[in-house]
Amino acid sequence: FFLLFFTISLHGQNQKEPNILNLDDGPYIFIKGKKLIEKSLSKGVIQSKTLENNSYDTIFYPEKSTFTTKRKIAALSDIHGQYDLAIKLLRNNKIIDSKLNWNFGKGHLVIVGDVFDRGDKVNEMLWLIYKLEAQAKNKGGQVHFILGNHEYMVLQKDLRYIHEKYKLSSKLIGLEYDELYSNQTILGRWLRSKSTIIKINNNVFVHGGV
Repeated sequence: FFLLFFTISLHGQNQKEPNILNLDDGPYIFIKGKKLIEKSLSKGVIQSKTLENNSYDTIFYPEKSTFTTKRKIAALSDIHGQYDLAIKLLRNNKIIDSKLNWNFGKGHLVIVGDVFDRGDKVNEMLWLIYKLEAQAKNKGGQVHFILGNHEYMVLQKDLRYIHEKYKLSSKLIGLEYDELYSNQTILGRWLRSKSTIIKINNNVFVHGGV
């Protein structure tokens, strides 16, 4: 048994004004009655399509908060949209493979909050965690995504720290940024099922302290 901790900081990063002709973002999947509508941006142009109803789960139940394991535990915190750096860390520690699939067996990966804000690849990171969560369960492992203060900020419409890219992409889609993660979206409902504190064996994980 051992525990790996990685912390990422992006507080000093300078943001460049996004070029609409190079703007790619999404997908954002909206729940419209019995339909799923996927919206994304490709080179600044909105792409929209209707998905099969069973393409994604639309109901997410609150997760339990206490776990026991004899397997490895890795913890990664404060990603803040730095998807490429997070990929490098996860690959180097053999948590994911070269194709970004779960490679940690029955181990536990804890994402200790603050995936949102500052960086420009927040959505990519959320979908990666979403995918790894399902893959880990199939292998007997577990991915835990704990909500941090920046998750709460976005869900509560505090958009002070979002990247310039998301100000533009949400405007093009025709919604406020927080609406891209409302409870009428797949990722929005998924986020709302997450814990703020969990315990694995004798280790307690919480973002920023109790």
